[in-house]
Amino acid sequence: MPLPFRPNPCLLALGLAGALLTLPAAAADARKPRIEETSRTSRPPLNSAQLLAQMFLSEIALARGMLDDAAFGYSDLARQTNDTRIIRRANEIELARVMLHAQQKPEEAEAAIRKTLAQTPAAREKVLSQLPDIFSRNQDKNATVAIVRRLAEPYVQTAEAQYAIASVERDANHAAEAYAAARLAQSLKPDWEPAMLVLLETTPDARQAETADLLKAFCQRNPQAIDARVALARWLVQTRQTQEATDEARKLLATQPENPALSFAMVGVFVEAEAYADAEAQLQRLIDDNWGEADRLQLVLAQVQEAQGKTALALAGYDRIAVGTQFVAAQGRRARLLAATGQWPEARAALRNAAQRSPDDRARLLMQEALLLRQADRRAEALAVLDEVLAEHPDNIDALYDSALLAEQTGKPAELEKRLRRLLALDADHAHALNALAYSYVERNVRLGEAEKMLERAIQLEPEDPAILDSLGWLYFRQGKLPGAEELLRKAFALFPDPEVASHLIEVLWTAGKKDEARQQYREALSRHADDAVLNRTGKRLGL
Repeated sequence: MPLPFRPNPCLLALGLAGALLTLPAAAADARKPRIEETSRTSRPPLNSAQLLAQMFLSEIALARGMLDDAAFGYSDLARQTNDTRIIRRANEIELARVMLHAQQKPEEAEAAIRKTLAQTPAAREKVLSQLPDIFSRNQDKNATVAIVRRLAEPYVQTAEAQYAIASVERDANHAAEAYAAARLAQSLKPDWEPAMLVLLETTPDARQAETADLLKAFCQRNPQAIDARVALARWLVQTRQTQEATDEARKLLATQPENPALSFAMVGVFVEAEAYADAEAQLQRLIDDNWGEADRLQLVLAQVQEAQGKTALALAGYDRIAVGTQFVAAQGRRARLLAATGQWPEARAALRNAAQRSPDDRARLLMQEALLLRQADRRAEALAVLDEVLAEHPDNIDALYDSALLAEQTGKPAELEKRLRRLLALDADHAHALNALAYSYVERNVRLGEAEKMLERAIQLEPEDPAILDSLGWLYFRQGKLPGAEELLRKAFALFPDPEVASHLIEVLWTAGKKDEARQQYREALSRHADDAVLNRTGKRLGL
């Protein structure tokens, strides 16, 4: 159903009428022809039925993708009612309309926005700060940077222009340019929260301490800046300043005790700071108030109770979660907790019972059982459970992969190859399957040429994966390519200091004649993993 009034909007109107809605009435009226003003002020006020009808029609237009109709309907309501909630909704729809136009015809949108910036100084700061949102749908991020820089260029001495530049440079992964613009935005307007937040997002590691000092000072000057204070609490906990983080979170909650979104945000801070009692209190309050997704909150609450050793409460909490998006995770946690308390039969029975309650989740629940068994080093039993899954779902990628690894660990390398080759027939670019099959060949020192091709493909798919780097380094060692092997294994160990990776690196260093370094690496690895079988075998074989 079309709206009673359908405008023929010009591009300039499309180019940020939403920003104009928030201007003082006098400033807005100064830009309107006198005849329009007369006709508008002479219109009778809307009654409740008319207001609801026009809102309803505008929302229908929005749902049908008729952004022009929806934007006109709400902007008309905003002018007639001056209601802040309607103005906010009008701005949201207008911004969506402008974003769509910027995506479809960026050159026209750029020209319209440039005109708006030049002709409406009162709205300029708002428009500049909205530029990143306006062009956010554009896939070509470098082109977006160029457009925003052109639009912002006449106003580069304003914080809003630098904020816009920083935001689009960040989205284009131009780290240095983003940080430089963000730092300038913050220095131009030290008490503007968006500038402070974009600076946090773009600060390189080497400047973290400096930005943290700026953030602390900002929050002291602006205690009402909730987003910045949330960011401060998170930064404190990430840098292991747990008591300071907990204190800041408690102060924040005291300022806005009825803000459920803030309560949920602070749950994360409390959990990471191991302030579990605080986290539990906030979660229970959110559940009691029926805020958010109940089962998600209940899952987190049960984990917090488990962390405090409240086993009975945690078990009951996991069991309270209904079949749905959180069900498998909850049942897996419940089974692991039962097993950890020595109740193995009950743990496995719980997962089987859960599979009966939710047949659609049976495969995932059986895989939770296999994981539980594997973590307890009951590999043959875990493999048997995965075979149950594969009997019902022979093309289950995860079950094929996990069962292949278990097959090799239980002395069945032929089964590993069979299962991984079936997996790769289903997904030729499964990097971890390529790596696992190739590593099996390298360990057995067979088919090294084929292993090399698989690992080269895997490293293309996952260039920073330490397991794949380790496998390729170990292959190079087998092939006698010691410099390449050492380089890859050093990188793998830096990313993932695992005892098996350490063993490979130690062997390469020893073979390359770097015996002192090999001994040092062995001592350090042994101090962290004294019981590791691979590491101990390597040390014994090399006489370390």
